[in-house]
Amino acid sequence: MRRDGRVSKAAQPILLVHGEPVSRAIVLLHGLTASPAQFRSYAHALYARGHNVLVPRLPLHGYSDRLTTALAALTEDELRSFARECIDAARTLGQRTTIAGFSAGGTLALWLAQREPVDRVVAIAPFLGAAAVPRPVMDVAMRALLRLPNWFVWWDPVRRERQMPEHGYPRYATHAVAQLYRISSDVMRNASHL
Repeated sequence: MRRDGRVSKAAQPILLVHGEPVSRAIVLLHGLTASPAQFRSYAHALYARGHNVLVPRLPLHGYSDRLTTALAALTEDELRSFARECIDAARTLGQRTTIAGFSAGGTLALWLAQREPVDRVVAIAPFLGAAAVPRPVMDVAMRALLRLPNWFVWWDPVRRERQMPEHGYPRYATHAVAQLYRISSDVMRNASHL
């Protein structure tokens, strides 16, 4: 959540506080390859309603070099540690805590909700695997992805690096997806025991 010189100005973490802890602190977690800018407008709207708002930058995201290969090194442990840091920070900002996330951020929000006392969790289109692929097949495919060389896949293979928004990466690393899927699998396993 610290500032990083490699990160573009548009992708820096967002912290909007009223100078003291308030009734509700809200953490907004962006998606894979995106950045805090994904939630900029929404964060300001929540702040205007009296909430303290934190929009952290996921590890290895938001670099000025949009074609960076940094995401190749993203790990499950790094994502879990990041999520725990977020909830710890939120507890200093408000009496009650809401965690909301989109895609990868939604997966991390669900994972946190299963482990930490939070008042409200909003998971927007969390990454839990491919809808049409049975979980046992996804499990095998993701394990295979981690054994294969890492490669980068364009979100839009036609527009490639010209696609928008400019605060995010136009491609994702297969190993990063597989690492995130490990957390997703953990979420689904724990959900089946609740």
